[in-house]
Amino acid sequence: MNLEQRFPWQQLVNYLRETAISPCTTYREKLYLFVSDEVAGLPVDEMYPDIAHHLDSCSLCLGEYEILANLLTAALYAG
Repeated sequence: MNLEQRFPWQQLVNYLRETAISPCTTYREKLYLFVSDEVAGLPVDEMYPDIAHHLDSCSLCLGEYEILANLLTAALYAG
């Protein structure tokens, strides 16, 4: 099972990455894990300190984080 099948919103993430210009590739590649673990209640600041720190300073990645968090939350509570 590929990521897009496991996480349907991964398709949107891929689209956002392809259309946005950002030097933050390493952080953005792991952002879906950060969001899904955060929604699951895991201590993401401890698990992904580099991403947490980066989100404090990069508005592009913070915007993608907010989109992913909103999509995942909506998907979980839609039914």
